[in-house]
Amino acid sequence: MMKIKILALLFASLLIHTSTLFAQDDYGRVEGTVIDGVTGESLIGVNVMIQGTSLGQATDIDGEYVIRRVPAGNQILVVSYVGYEKIEQEVEIVAGDTLEFNVEMVPSTVEGQEVTVTTQAEGQRQAINQQLSSRTIKNVVSAEKIRELPDADAATALSRLPGISLQDGDKVVIRGVQAKQNVIMVNGVRLPSTDANNRSTSLGFISSNMLSGIDVTKASTPEMDASAIGGTVNLRLKEADEGFHSDFMLQGGYNTQDHTAANYQLWGSASNRFFDNKLGAFFQVNASKVNGGGDVGSATFNRVGRFQTTNKVYGEAVYSLDEFTYSDQVSITDEYGGSLILDFKLPTTKFVLQNTIAFRENDYASHQDRLLLQNTVRRYRTTRDINSNVLLINALQVEQELGETTLDFGLSRSVSERRTDLSWGGNADFNFKNPNFNQSNPSTHPFSASYQNVENRYFLTPYDVFDIELNSDDPEVAAISELGETTDTDFDEKVYTGFLNYTIPVTFSDNISGEFKTGGQIAHTYRWNDRTRYYARLSEPTNNDGAAEYMESIGADPNVRLQYIDWWDRDYLDNRGQYFLGGSYDMRTAIDVEKMDQYFRLSREGWSPGLHNIDSWRDDYEGTETVTAGYFQADFNFGEKLSVLTGARYEHYNMDFDANFVYVTHWVDGLGKNLDTLNSAQRDRGHWFPNLQVQYKATDWFDMRFAYTESISRPDYNQLIRRTYLDGRSYGEAGNPNLKPTTSQNLDLYFSFHSNKVGLFTVGAFGKKMEDVSYGINRS
Repeated sequence: MMKIKILALLFASLLIHTSTLFAQDDYGRVEGTVIDGVTGESLIGVNVMIQGTSLGQATDIDGEYVIRRVPAGNQILVVSYVGYEKIEQEVEIVAGDTLEFNVEMVPSTVEGQEVTVTTQAEGQRQAINQQLSSRTIKNVVSAEKIRELPDADAATALSRLPGISLQDGDKVVIRGVQAKQNVIMVNGVRLPSTDANNRSTSLGFISSNMLSGIDVTKASTPEMDASAIGGTVNLRLKEADEGFHSDFMLQGGYNTQDHTAANYQLWGSASNRFFDNKLGAFFQVNASKVNGGGDVGSATFNRVGRFQTTNKVYGEAVYSLDEFTYSDQVSITDEYGGSLILDFKLPTTKFVLQNTIAFRENDYASHQDRLLLQNTVRRYRTTRDINSNVLLINALQVEQELGETTLDFGLSRSVSERRTDLSWGGNADFNFKNPNFNQSNPSTHPFSASYQNVENRYFLTPYDVFDIELNSDDPEVAAISELGETTDTDFDEKVYTGFLNYTIPVTFSDNISGEFKTGGQIAHTYRWNDRTRYYARLSEPTNNDGAAEYMESIGADPNVRLQYIDWWDRDYLDNRGQYFLGGSYDMRTAIDVEKMDQYFRLSREGWSPGLHNIDSWRDDYEGTETVTAGYFQADFNFGEKLSVLTGARYEHYNMDFDANFVYVTHWVDGLGKNLDTLNSAQRDRGHWFPNLQVQYKATDWFDMRFAYTESISRPDYNQLIRRTYLDGRSYGEAGNPNLKPTTSQNLDLYFSFHSNKVGLFTVGAFGKKMEDVSYGINRS
């Protein structure tokens, strides 16, 4: 806390001495707006410089710029932008006055040729210029580029950037650093985790059509959150332009893999400005549906004689194909969302109120047909998960000019929720098989018993499995094997953030100018995780009692164990199943999920033992963590070519979580004790993060960037909390509140080549030295 107090005193001192710093009156300032002279659109990232000095500024998202503390007298204003003709204009600066200088830029052309600039090219040209004018290492994607391709969500749009890939389909991996070690923001507001097990954030339910652009910062500055080892993604939402504007898009899609046509994207927006353009309102909504999935054939190879001491080691041994599983995955996702951005502009003040909401409903089923070749056994199984996610963001941001200085501050609230409607089949023991199977009776075999001979599996390939003749009577007689269960996983994460930044422009001479910046942030996170599992031995018909009436209505006998024939979706092959793996295998063994959904909803209330206590306790936790931060930053230009950004950030971390100490007495039936001991964890820790970034503009078409930064990634919640699980099988699990966070020292070196003809070509290298990486271990 002493370090935070020191930073607060430093901030107060800067405020007190501001009036002294700017007592000189031999300076003026230049401000204005830069637009495209053809389209009238505001241009972002335009470089506006005072020739022969270090004074300059890049235009913001509204195309506006302000150059403060310009020496009085005649000056040459230079305006440059890749893809446009450079402008040089002599202006007169009057001490103590503000000169308004608006610019209309003309796209550059090749002499003697007619050039047509598409909307996509125009947007990406702006993105290139934003990268070049950035004070750090950054990639930018324009809204036009995002909409050029039919990306359903923000994650897919991001994956097109260099160094970006996806984890689990919709989580962003930056430079190979896993998703949970990156920061995701919307309009500068950090998003909470959407995952029940770690700190990662899913972008699958944020429509790409809602975005006005995407920034990926790969070298953070002191004012930015330090918990981004890979980088920081900022999804930008648009503010209202002058005049009334509206857009609408409806797009349909056909899935050629599963031959589904019920896929669509819908997006609409409307915006306007009121009260002499002081108040702007931008409203947009989106909806989409995706009916997709995956066709999977998975083979299990085992080392022959792996239980014999004479066998060769792994890699040198002989292997046999022992199991093969066909999995037809059905994933139906409905998404809805919207945002309302209000901004209010006064001569020296700007307010922005952001409200964004996104819903996602997931309907998932995986139908599996498993062949255990070494045992001549065939099993039928379906896993099911119906859940919903909500993401909500509310934020107020204020920017206030105080003479030549700027104060910006804000408050935000972001919420992530997940609720399970129904989930069943997750336990491997939930499967159907032939109860009459007998090794000595070939008529009960689902396929030839010759594969029990390991020599017949030496050279067996997955493609050979497709040709194995299967007993068509086997699913007709299959019955539930043993266990059934449902598992509801629910969690909330709420993040409350407040920040304040104070910027002081400084001019030491015509060739040395820049700004000092200082400020702080506090982020308070509440996290709650709850798991509820019901369980029963479905081989015992009494567990059907709650669904007995329903079973009779569909022709199933509730007085016997579940029979596969009663739940078999006979029409599956005529629909989706015929296209499985491109039609190379007829997927006919699928459960009618609507029937089975109803069975589980009705039957589980009467199950015995019913609630599986130990699995319902082991992953439950609740608590808070608070990160308090302060920083100072200096950003200076030395002449027209050299720029240096340096500073440091300090973050103090506090955690207070409660979890469960579970002692198991009967694992199968879920019996045990939830002990009221060793289940709370508190933690305090602080870190400094130094920062140095240098940019050298060697020529008008070539510049170099170097960055040294430090960053941090705190362990996942279930690793940190005092969560203990012990059972009588000599097995246990435990979290470790004393785990150190992962820290990283980062080096970046980038070379950029740019011109009106070429655009932007960048070559770069980076290195990361990560310490105290945490992972789970098994000990016996």
